[in-house]
Amino acid sequence: MTPKVFKQLSTIIGITAALSIFSQKRLESAGGWFPSVPDAIADWEGMNQPVSQSTLTILGNPRAAGREYTNGTGETILATLVTAGPFENFHDPTVCVGGNGAWEFTSRKEFTLDGPGSAPVRAMIFRQRTNPKMRIIMYYWQQSRDGATTCEPMMGNFRDLPARLRTGYGAVILGRQSVLLRIYTAYSETDDAVGLSAQRGVHEISRAYYRALLKEGKDG
Repeated sequence: MTPKVFKQLSTIIGITAALSIFSQKRLESAGGWFPSVPDAIADWEGMNQPVSQSTLTILGNPRAAGREYTNGTGETILATLVTAGPFENFHDPTVCVGGNGAWEFTSRKEFTLDGPGSAPVRAMIFRQRTNPKMRIIMYYWQQSRDGATTCEPMMGNFRDLPARLRTGYGAVILGRQSVLLRIYTAYSETDDAVGLSAQRGVHEISRAYYRALLKEGKDG
């Protein structure tokens, strides 16, 4: 190998290594925003509900917060927030809930959470296999510190590649910090035939989270 070729290869390797380190640091920085979450929302009182270590391991061990909200009528809403960073964090609920064997994914709908032009969220319904009348309704979205939101699937297959590239661009090139939110509850169709009461609670908690994070991101 001639000195000229060796120098060129060394330069390429050096640039590649530098870009790799830069990308890794930027992805780590993407998980640097860890906003506080509401302790109380309207009639809902929240208490700490730590995210399980098994779940954190699946998600690449991000920083996380969990709350369980009750309103005195027997209704319970669970909310989790994890910092975004490595792509392990983007473990889509249709896979991590629907893939455990106990629940099956049945339907989803995307809409804006706080009126036209606001945060897009993905609402999903899961049905318990052994008791089809038991359901889970979940809202899922990613929210950036600058207020941008998305709810696209990012599980790593070819269909999700554009969404992953956009997220990677936001984290690596733009330095965008963001968090992932899952807000959900279980209900029985025997008591709540079409899930209206369950959805009302999930929607109220989700909207409060969106507004709280939007304000904290702008204030920060």
